Amino acid sequence: MIFTILLLLLSLFSAACSSTAAKQENLPNGDTLETTASINNIPQMLTKTDAGIVKVYKLALQHQDTLKQIPVYDGSQYTSILQAFLYKINSDGSIVWNSHGSTSGKAIAVATDVITMSEAGKPIAEIQQTIEKKHGGEYGADSPKRNYKP
Repeated sequence: MIFTILLLLLSLFSAACSSTAAKQENLPNGDTLETTASINNIPQMLTKTDAGIVKVYKLALQHQDTLKQIPVYDGSQYTSILQAFLYKINSDGSIVWNSHGSTSGKAIAVATDVITMSEAGKPIAEIQQTIEKKHGGEYGADSPKRNYKP
């Protein structure tokens, strides 16, 4: 009898969890998009990620106006660095997160630099110029390969 009750409770719990589970979609480039109800819900794909990376994801929403004006410098197809972290925000407030930001060192570096300058009150033109100088070109100023000559 107790076993039956436990089994029933377990199945009800599983059903409840699956009905509120986040929706995931795998893109052809290997990135994963995951939709959660809001910024307060961390996507499953980030639960085993470094806390610093999760912080960048959260800050991306606060600085989305600036981040959407900065290109992606890692060769990916996204229209802005914002899309590497927050692919889109739906009209109902749900967030479509992108795993790309957690796997691209260049995306993390660019977003971190943009957020730091934005929080320091730098104007967008200065942020764009600084980011282009540091991360643009074949390798970017922060790459050890920038001056590499075979």
